[in-house]
Amino acid sequence: MKIDNIRSVRSGMSLVELLVTVAIIAVLIGLLLPTVQQVRESARRMSCTNNLKQIGLGMASFTNIRKERFPPGQFKKSNYPTISWSAFLLDFMEQSEISPTWAHVEDATQPATTTKLFLTQRLNTPVNQKATATKIPSYLCPSVSREHESRENDRIIDLNADGLLDPTDCEGFACIDYGGNAGANWSYAAWSRYRLPDGTGMYPEKNGILLNDSGRGLSAGVPMRSITDGLSKTVAVFELTGRGVVGSDRRGLWASGLNACAIGPRAKTSDAPIVNPTTEYAWNHNHYESPLFSDHPGGAQVLLCDGSVHFLSEHTAEAIVLALASRNCGEFVSPGA
Repeated sequence: MKIDNIRSVRSGMSLVELLVTVAIIAVLIGLLLPTVQQVRESARRMSCTNNLKQIGLGMASFTNIRKERFPPGQFKKSNYPTISWSAFLLDFMEQSEISPTWAHVEDATQPATTTKLFLTQRLNTPVNQKATATKIPSYLCPSVSREHESRENDRIIDLNADGLLDPTDCEGFACIDYGGNAGANWSYAAWSRYRLPDGTGMYPEKNGILLNDSGRGLSAGVPMRSITDGLSKTVAVFELTGRGVVGSDRRGLWASGLNACAIGPRAKTSDAPIVNPTTEYAWNHNHYESPLFSDHPGGAQVLLCDGSVHFLSEHTAEAIVLALASRNCGEFVSPGA
């Protein structure tokens, strides 16, 4: 009986075929990855837009009950540290459990049983620790990837590096990624102020919406009727992400009054762009000379006084940014200019 030799047929892939397949998969992943990242950033930017819209709705509700006045950029009682405009929007942003209260405090050295912000006490007393440490989702941009060295995971870290958080030194405070517009930058020294685009003079003092002046009452804010440039042509709030604490300047905290910021470098000779400069410039200059800054590719977002949100390219002309920052200087530009 003759037995035929039967050649076994191999199933599977050769090494060359496997390498080719892996290479093809790697190329496809390389092509898809930027698209996935773009989709993710698009979603994050939309979430940031929604944050600003929520802030705008809260501000509109505030102005409705305060005789068409915006909240003061800073609120100061007696010799206490200033409290931010953002603290007074919480009642209108579904954050009433953290909103400010004038309730009497028996012992400010003991943590409160609630998360209310007690206005009769300093921000950095233990009774206010729960409130100041509470993160407000609408005040945090989801695109943030760079944080100041004093900040981690949207809170101020141990500034003394002793492993202990000290609320009296604002450690543990929750942060904010949005700044209140105090206007096109000005200072008391005329040589360092910006000149108006038409060359008729310098930008006047206090030309913004949320001024970095210490208002003594909630009715001390800027009235809507004073926005002569138009609600749709004036910035109320802008992105200034990743900030923390620089020395005694508590600029990146939602409860601190120092997040009312004038837009633009103080010295006219500065070559730093107003939109998306370096992190060193964005974080380490004081609240009189702030840029717009974000981790969105190509620019930053602004909330206008009419409640609309717009994206300003990092290539937006300096004159346009300053014109949008001032409320009453007659430049009459639009965000799309």
